[in-house]
Amino acid sequence: MYIDNITINDSANKVYTSTWNGATSDWATSTNWTGGLPNQTVPVTIPSGTPFNPIVGSSSGVSVDVLTLNSGANITINSGGSLIASSSTGTGTITYKRTITKDSDLSNAWYSVTSPVSGATVTTLQAENSFAAGSGGSRIGLATYNNDGTDWNYFTTSSTDVINAGTGLIAKIDNGAASNDLSFTGTFTGTNVEPSISQNGANFFNFVGNPFTSYINLGTFFTDNNATNRLSEETIWIWDENKNGANMGGYVQKMSGTDAAFEIAPGQGFFVSAGTAGSNVVTFNTANQSHKSDSFLKSANSRIEIDLKIAQDDLVFSTKLYYIEGTSKGFDNGFDGSIFGGVNHDLAIYTELLLDNNGRKIGIQSLPNSDLESMVIPIGIKSEINKEFIISASGLNLPNSVNIYLEDKKKNAFINLSQDNYKTTLDASSDELGRFFIHASSSALSANNSTLVDVNVYRKNNNILRISGLDNSNATVSLYNLLGKKVMFSKFSSPQSNIELKLPKLATGVYIFKLETAKGSLNKKIILE
Repeated sequence: MYIDNITINDSANKVYTSTWNGATSDWATSTNWTGGLPNQTVPVTIPSGTPFNPIVGSSSGVSVDVLTLNSGANITINSGGSLIASSSTGTGTITYKRTITKDSDLSNAWYSVTSPVSGATVTTLQAENSFAAGSGGSRIGLATYNNDGTDWNYFTTSSTDVINAGTGLIAKIDNGAASNDLSFTGTFTGTNVEPSISQNGANFFNFVGNPFTSYINLGTFFTDNNATNRLSEETIWIWDENKNGANMGGYVQKMSGTDAAFEIAPGQGFFVSAGTAGSNVVTFNTANQSHKSDSFLKSANSRIEIDLKIAQDDLVFSTKLYYIEGTSKGFDNGFDGSIFGGVNHDLAIYTELLLDNNGRKIGIQSLPNSDLESMVIPIGIKSEINKEFIISASGLNLPNSVNIYLEDKKKNAFINLSQDNYKTTLDASSDELGRFFIHASSSALSANNSTLVDVNVYRKNNNILRISGLDNSNATVSLYNLLGKKVMFSKFSSPQSNIELKLPKLATGVYIFKLETAKGSLNKKIILE
């Protein structure tokens, strides 16, 4: 018996290609594809000259293998949509649209963004978008940030600058623009992106952003950037136009320990704080890409929280306390985050650490979730002197019997913020410390409850020791070395709440600080470096 005309079917190893035929504009319509609707294992070709260019919807997450974009072809991704490709070829373009709010007021409706495509320039951005007109010098509603003291650097109508991948931008579109979309057109970004970051004097803040047409995970972002001294803390700061109410913006902090699951949207700009590493960069890794429906800054949790707000005229600023098992009273990187210090604040409220306090201004502080009533948290406030402000508080998941009390040492008063707001002014300092403290208590507090637990001591530098939280009683301060020898002594009569002591010339090492008042004594360890 003879057998001929043998056919071997190797369909299991056959490589299929999905080619766009453009019958309509919807990516997700299978009849728009020759070879079927593509997936992450299938190469995709978008030829030029089809009747319609594909549009990825606002709730769509599209993954493909090799993406071939022929010359003249374009893919549009609507706000909230995302596209991931293993690689890309061709000279076609991608347009990413982010929907934002318009407002006629020049101070409102600013958004932190970045280009999620490569090759964008200020020229192409102005061709695609109607930016708000600036207050002078042909400036437009588009700017980068520099930490050299100039802060926001606005582009003008004649600017032609290339927008490097990963560069953070603030943007405001004109109130008369035809749509609410901010558009970026360029080529697909398929490689790791590493914008430079640096410390500039006391300003460590650098403005960067997600350079991909997909979401990136915050926890993985910090893992990718955990090289020694790359970041000074595991926090990002995102401008939210409506953080404190409509058109009452503020910087939202997201940290590796508390927000590891947070997804940064395509084209979202944010700040990082650079470490001391030389030739420093921040890495955006192509492996850290995902799809997620757009839920910008939304989250839910069951942890105990206290949210403190300060309001003055049309300004609002807030700080938060989290109570989380396993955290400490000192600085827990990824669970504690400084307030954003890249710009000056006319009004601010923040906390200081309970342990190893070095004067760091904390925007979100995480504390142990036990013995809440034993912890007294120092509050710092910045305000115009002699101008009234209002302090308010709200609690989340607090025990039913626990109220939030604000202690005002200057007025020798306790205010139950769970029931009332507190109106007052600053008259001694525009950045006052040592006057206000937060207590969580199940019993009513009064001036009789005040103790030395409110007092904070930290080394401002090797020459100055700062003491905050003192009342008006007499006090003595002594400093001892570890051999028990007294190396400094000072006596104060009716001191202010804040005192700065000039230290004698001392060797580096550990010293014991001792404070004595009519209410008792306090010992603390001080390290001089």
